[in-house]
Amino acid sequence: MFSDTIEFDVQYPTSAGAAYRLINRALDDYKRDRRGPTVLVVQSSAPLSELISEMAEFPIIPMVAQSKDNQYPALDWHRFALRRSLTNYLNCNEYLHEQLNLARFAQIPVGNIEGDSKILVCDVQMSRLLKARNAVLWYSNSDKPDLGGKEQDDNKYEKHLYYESLTVPPHPPTPHPPQRRGPEQL
Repeated sequence: MFSDTIEFDVQYPTSAGAAYRLINRALDDYKRDRRGPTVLVVQSSAPLSELISEMAEFPIIPMVAQSKDNQYPALDWHRFALRRSLTNYLNCNEYLHEQLNLARFAQIPVGNIEGDSKILVCDVQMSRLLKARNAVLWYSNSDKPDLGGKEQDDNKYEKHLYYESLTVPPHPPTPHPPQRRGPEQL
C-alpha cells in the first residue's frame, strides 16, 4: 500500500483552527486531483468530521486510539508526538487489512466498525442468529433490559447485590483442639 519513498510536507499551524483549515485545503486539493477511490483512516478523539468539512466527501474508517498515544512527557513532547504519529501511520496498512478482513467476515461495511471491533462483530453475529430463530431483540441505553418503562420499578437484582454486599458471611466453626486420651479411655 505504501510506495518506496514517502514525502512529508511539514507545516506549523498556530492554532487548532488553522490546522483544520490546512487539512481542509489538503483534502480539497486531493479531491480536485481526482486520484481515484480513496478512504480516510482517521485516529482522533475529537469529532473531526464536524470540524473538517472536506472529510464528508470521503468514506472514513475510524482507527482506535491507544492509551499510550495520549501520554505525552512534559519535556520534549514534540519528538514523542512525531514518533507516535509516524508509528501509527506505518501501522495503518496492517490495521486497514485487519478491518477489511473483519468486515468481509461479518458482512458489515468497513466504515461502520468502530470501537472494539471484535465485540461489535460478535454482537452482530449473535443478533443475526437470534433474528433467524425469530427471537426478540431489544435495545436499551442501560445495562438492564427494556421492560416498557417498568425497569425502574423492578430493582430486585440491584437490591440483591446491595444486601449481599452488606451481609457478612458467618465464620467457620473453630475446631476444638484434640483432647488427649489416656490408655483407659481407648
